Amino acid sequence: YHYSSKSEILQVILDYQLAAFKNAIPTPEEREMSKSLPFDLAEFWMTGIMEFFKKLPPLYEAISQILFNEMFLNEQCRKFVLHNMFLTQKKATVMLLNDLYQRDMIKECDIEKTAEQYVYLLYSLDIENKILLMEGTPLEEIKESQIKHILFFIEGLKK
Repeated sequence: YHYSSKSEILQVILDYQLAAFKNAIPTPEEREMSKSLPFDLAEFWMTGIMEFFKKLPPLYEAISQILFNEMFLNEQCRKFVLHNMFLTQKKATVMLLNDLYQRDMIKECDIEKTAEQYVYLLYSLDIENKILLMEGTPLEEIKESQIKHILFFIEGLKK
């Protein structure tokens, strides 16, 4: 009764999801602090992923599941995933890769394309993980596989 339509309810949910995602991205201050720390690239990357997920609110994963299911049926969800979530994640990855390149931690590469490839990797892993969970694969096994894929990607960035 607080909303005029289902579309308005969905828009509130989408706004919540995008804000949650953006709030989990490291702030400029957090990025600056990390520059002063010596680190191994793989350890730094994996730590960053864990910190990102810790910042996400509890409803984030459930809403993500719904969005991924609905994006094939609902234009509003599809546009949101493609034009908001995907691009926001790509921009955050571009910032990270630029920081790492400036620190001489990764080899020279097309940063935009590399960020895009990383986001593609994450999305495909997410889809695979959801399917494997539905088939009863233990979560720890799924996480181990995911980590291996991400570490393989990171190895390709090292100088």
